[in-house]
Amino acid sequence: MIHKLVLFSVCVFCMLSCKKQIEISKENNSQEENHERMEYLNTFSNFLPDYMFDQGAWFGIKLSEHQIGIDTALLLSDSLGYKSKQPLFELEVKQNDQKIIFDIKNQFLPGRLIQESKSTDLTITLQSIYTNHQTALLAYTLSNTSNAPIVIDLNQKVLGATVEHQIIKHKLSNAALEFTFDHNVSTTSITIPANQSITQHIAIRHRFDEDVPFSEFSFEKEALEFKKNEERWYGYLKPYQSLTAKKQLLAAKCIQTLVNNWRSASGLYKHDGVFPSYYYSYFNGFWAWDSWRHAVALSTFEPELAKNQVRAMYDFQDEQGMIADAVWRDPKIYKPNLRNTKPPLSGWAIHTIFKADNDISFVKEMFPKLVKYHQWWYKNRDHNDNKLCEYGSTDGTREAAAWESGMDNAVRFDTAKMIKNNANAWSLDQESIDLNAYLYGEKEYLVALGSVLGKIAFVDSTKNEIKQLKNEILNKFYDEEDGYLYDYNFKSNRKIKVKGPEAWAPLWFKIPTQEQAENVIKIITDTTHFNTHCPFPTLDASHPKFNPQKGYWRGPVWLDQAYIAINGMKNYGFETEAEAMKEKLLNNAEGLLEKNQAVWENYDPRNGKPLNAKHFSWSSSHLLLLLHDEITAAN
Repeated sequence: MIHKLVLFSVCVFCMLSCKKQIEISKENNSQEENHERMEYLNTFSNFLPDYMFDQGAWFGIKLSEHQIGIDTALLLSDSLGYKSKQPLFELEVKQNDQKIIFDIKNQFLPGRLIQESKSTDLTITLQSIYTNHQTALLAYTLSNTSNAPIVIDLNQKVLGATVEHQIIKHKLSNAALEFTFDHNVSTTSITIPANQSITQHIAIRHRFDEDVPFSEFSFEKEALEFKKNEERWYGYLKPYQSLTAKKQLLAAKCIQTLVNNWRSASGLYKHDGVFPSYYYSYFNGFWAWDSWRHAVALSTFEPELAKNQVRAMYDFQDEQGMIADAVWRDPKIYKPNLRNTKPPLSGWAIHTIFKADNDISFVKEMFPKLVKYHQWWYKNRDHNDNKLCEYGSTDGTREAAAWESGMDNAVRFDTAKMIKNNANAWSLDQESIDLNAYLYGEKEYLVALGSVLGKIAFVDSTKNEIKQLKNEILNKFYDEEDGYLYDYNFKSNRKIKVKGPEAWAPLWFKIPTQEQAENVIKIITDTTHFNTHCPFPTLDASHPKFNPQKGYWRGPVWLDQAYIAINGMKNYGFETEAEAMKEKLLNNAEGLLEKNQAVWENYDPRNGKPLNAKHFSWSSSHLLLLLHDEITAAN
């Protein structure tokens, strides 16, 4: 016997006990809740039409377009990615030796694939979810919709080969795949009674670390995972139900993007984390400032994953306190980039996570590491010891120093030179406004976290540092004539007068005076500078080097910088202007509010066209935070 018969019977009793009535009531309520959850999740069908991942899996799956089953797998287990040459699973159905032709409809729900295939008297519904980072669970149901029994022949194929055993093992790329069917299987004739159904469960399990065993698995337990999956994803999305339908769609899209890019601990990774984009092999790694951004957004719906995302990068903190710029699972392919670090936003992440779940143990764990990283900047990136830091590198290259800023080819660095600080540290010859604003903000987070831990002396000392740094920032970086904040070259004793988003970070941390902030915001809201068709470009639109199509940080709209600007404007009472530019961004960045459109790395400010990598995590993070802020403000 290769299948389960799902039989329904109705028993009618003249009298029911009180206990039985309560049980029936609870069951009906549960069914209503299940229906409500699935109806809501169904509204987001097909919003992300590529591979699905979940639970930190390293293999992605998608539905076949023209046949019943699961198409090729995307395996990220060799870091560079590998697509199977054959579909993972196919189902062929015959009747009287003739192949039945089905009308196939695919749906991609949050956390679930659903394929419905219909013929005259037979409907096949296939669903797939992830139960853990190693296992995708498939269930297909054959439903006889006629009033007479039908006899069919099933041919199940795994990676192109006919299934003849209950457990099938394959070596694919450098990974082991194991297919387990919940009944013995073969090419078999099956009779389906009138108006009845038959269901088969299949587990697809993936392993690429030879010394890591498969997690515990049983079909009795896993069959309940479909309900758990539904509850988990409904829980992710429920907070956004008060938003407009299009914004709910965007929230779902952002959460799905983050979860799709979630990877479990493996290789060099000691903790789970999130890739920038699974879709591109060069983004299959963890980056420092991406990770801090991901963690903040994750804290709104998966705080434990948010904590692990922070830990994943702090695992690569060296003895001096520096954190690696980027790390990959397999050092044989890419070694960790230790040439530079990234802007100091981990304090923001740690503080936000703590506010989300009040886990003091996490603060105790991370606080000394955060202090060490914060102090590292002043020991290795403050060339003239004036408490204002510069971006730099460990190898003396200007390329790595620009990478350290995160704004790799920003125009403000075009004339910068490298100077040596110590044996393993070099700086650019200019102090950056955004870096020192981030360090100012980190001091504030250290005060808040230190207060939680009762570190009074540390808190008092850091408060004094905050006052001093604020004065230095206001005196050094603000230009009275232009009404804008610029980097400062201390060798030539001049400001680097390139208007870019680096000036927005001080607004985010409420550093400038009201008058200074109003002058900066006047430029941000000016249509000739930053209030473009798709607002918040990363270079003043009137600058001669403005080049969104090829510029990367010379014009494209990056969502993290837009988030910083919007919140900075609100800090100084410009809520109306900030909201207007936010709505302009959401409506004019092509596809953000539409189905079947991914979230991209950045957007062209002139026309809103998506640029560079799609399915991008930090864009999704900041969009989700904008929506989360909208809900918080409404409440």
